[in-house]
Amino acid sequence: MTGSTPARMPLLTILLVASGACAREGPESTLGPDLAASPNAPVHMVTGGGQVDIASTYAGFDESTISFTAMVDANGNAQGQLQATFSYPFEEKVHMELACLAVEGNEAWIGGTVTKSHPRGAWLGQVFIVRFQDNGEGGGSPPDRMSHFRGGGAIGPNRCLNQPTGSPEFDLLFPYVSGNVVVK
Repeated sequence: MTGSTPARMPLLTILLVASGACAREGPESTLGPDLAASPNAPVHMVTGGGQVDIASTYAGFDESTISFTAMVDANGNAQGQLQATFSYPFEEKVHMELACLAVEGNEAWIGGTVTKSHPRGAWLGQVFIVRFQDNGEGGGSPPDRMSHFRGGGAIGPNRCLNQPTGSPEFDLLFPYVSGNVVVK
């Protein structure tokens, strides 16, 4: 084992010299780009996932699983995705590609187009907007909530920028019974 130590010494010396050169650059220098100053850096990020209680508002419905991640940069470019597994009576798995995110305080509106809908394909190609509310974490916090999936011919994926609240479809009716929503 001691025979391999001298071969490692030149590499160790190079690493020490390189780290010393970086340390001498001074506090005003940075390594790599300053991501906070980049127009492509996220301004807002929203994530969530878990079981949503639909039955507390609509008797006969089962819980649904809703998970999503979305972000928007300083130029207003939004991206993300949403997965939903609806149980009885819908029994449909849905994947949305998100194109819109608006945030105000602890609430977020996301909008996008359904790119996968299985097994019936009932929602494929439709545009929806959904509102979410982050009510904190821990046992003393009320549950996070979400609205209906609001869709239709007059809704474009960027309409979430209007932060709609004036219709019952955007009321925060459905609590997360497990999981979490985080709005930043």
